[in-house]
Amino acid sequence: MDNIFVSIIVPCYNSEMTVAICIDSVTTQSHKKLELIIINDGSNDLTESIIKEKVNIDKRIKLINIANSGAAAARNIGIRSSAGEYLIFLDADDFLEPNAVEMALTSIISYGSEVHCFGYRFIGSKNKPIKGRMYSTKKLPRPKKYPEDALFDINILSVPWNKIYKKEFLISNEIFFPEIRANEDMVFSRHLSLMAKNISFSNDVLYNAVVREGSVSRTPSKQHIRATLEGVAEVNKLYSAAKYEPAIHLAGYKNKVMIRIIYDAALYSSNYESFKVFYLEVLYFGEVDSVVLFNSPVSAFYKVFGLLIGFPRLIFYSSRLFNKIIRN
Repeated sequence: MDNIFVSIIVPCYNSEMTVAICIDSVTTQSHKKLELIIINDGSNDLTESIIKEKVNIDKRIKLINIANSGAAAARNIGIRSSAGEYLIFLDADDFLEPNAVEMALTSIISYGSEVHCFGYRFIGSKNKPIKGRMYSTKKLPRPKKYPEDALFDINILSVPWNKIYKKEFLISNEIFFPEIRANEDMVFSRHLSLMAKNISFSNDVLYNAVVREGSVSRTPSKQHIRATLEGVAEVNKLYSAAKYEPAIHLAGYKNKVMIRIIYDAALYSSNYESFKVFYLEVLYFGEVDSVVLFNSPVSAFYKVFGLLIGFPRLIFYSSRLFNKIIRN
């Protein structure tokens, strides 16, 4: 196990406030045979200088500078440049537990899987854990259920960073991040779910996702809607090409995504009037069908939300109340 080479891939853009902690969480791992590939995606702050200082200390760090191209392009460069037999993706805002690589590697090898999903936690202000995700080993999906579970984020989540991947599996199946404007991770995770024969899970919490105000813009906009639905269209292409059934699940998936857009808008809009403008913009791109949602394997949250879709004021205030309750 100690001799197996692992590549950690970190795309970063203007990450001067966080990248040092991120790097240190990798270089101090209990598993030593690894490389850290950092793709500096056209940063115009001190990110590159900080990384170069770290490179001088630890030669396992590899810096690749590119013109600003987005996280998808950066991760794809990381995949193609990696020398490891296994890959882990890490965001520059985040950090790993000290034994994360060792435990993830042990699990994926023990299960003989192509992808292994591990637990994570969100970290808020003052390094306070907010919430997280652990997997129950008693309720794991069968291979035939992988595409459905990925489609609805039931077990196989959209995020690329709570997993360790067998590199050969990604390369041989040509699984890369589509270089679209946003939500490339939702396409990536669903692509691998269609191709995988063995995805394993554990309740080990190995990843810390730091929630920072302004780290990712969540301001409601037409561009955000279009970019998100572009990702949905890419997913539909993959599933249609694979002749996925039942087809109603694809309609349910689009409805789920639209509800999530509306919910986020309710949280991040400055007031009800601005939310209502955005709400109408979302519905311009398609209706939310509560019947479709009730016939799809979505959580009760989305089914109830679907029933409220004709009442924007109720959506606005109930979304904020719900968010306040789950964060406390």
